Amino acid sequence: MIDKNVLEKVNAYIDEHKDDIIADLMDVSSIRSVTDATSDVKPFGQECIDVLEHMLKKGADAGFETHNYENYIGTITLNVNADKDLGSWAHLDVVPEGELSEWMADPYKPYIKDGYIFGRGVSDNKSGVIGTFWIQRCFKDLQLPLNHNIKLFCGTNEEKGMADVEYYVANYPCPQFSLVPDAGFPGACGEFGRLQFDLVADKALSSDFVDIFAGSVFNAIPNKATAILAKDTNIDLSGLPEDFTVTNTDNGIEIVAPGVASHAAFPEGGVNAIYKLTKALAACKGIKAEDKAILD
Repeated sequence: MIDKNVLEKVNAYIDEHKDDIIADLMDVSSIRSVTDATSDVKPFGQECIDVLEHMLKKGADAGFETHNYENYIGTITLNVNADKDLGSWAHLDVVPEGELSEWMADPYKPYIKDGYIFGRGVSDNKSGVIGTFWIQRCFKDLQLPLNHNIKLFCGTNEEKGMADVEYYVANYPCPQFSLVPDAGFPGACGEFGRLQFDLVADKALSSDFVDIFAGSVFNAIPNKATAILAKDTNIDLSGLPEDFTVTNTDNGIEIVAPGVASHAAFPEGGVNAIYKLTKALAACKGIKAEDKAILD
């Protein structure tokens, strides 16, 4: 049973520091932190290191123990000298922002409108980091009795594979119990399943196709898909939808199909640009039968 007096103190503390909590969230969300495993700066690029070090400094400045695990994960710990840790796992990396021209404002300059904070990562999942951080501050400042140390794990690769967690688990001990503040209130003990696979054709597309591509992460519906056709192709493009863009470039004829981006977990309202592009191209006159089979 929760002590009502304690709960009232906690609620009052959060209300008193509301502006500080919002300021911290907007501050950390102003740092672009897209995982880049191809970067020369390992493991996930300089941006992820920057945001991790920035958050760990906040922890140290607030009087907590901090540790950087080889730039994969960092921890901020409220240590009450207990034998066991209670973990909270959140992540500082964000989904790539996509086309900046499609944003109403700079995604890395968070702002408040109609009671909402707008910016890349303010919900997923820098809010989980800042929320846990201020719970730690609340417990510390109010000197509430705790039976466990509270350890905040700040990951840097959740959006592109979770290699950060794999690295930590393989090399360091985990808490006996953990929470993941990356779901709706009051919580979930499980999430949807995920099937991730490569679909490979028996042979390549014909020489009519120079390239075809879309998307940047596996868990988001792409808002744009592109095909580049050879300049001497016999494919008739006159029947393409009106919202497609066709441009003659040095590389060939570039065809861009627009979609509506959406998280794969919540596809309602999204429009998959890959489907639009492949469906339209497969319907074009003059397309080779083997290409049509692949696109279908």
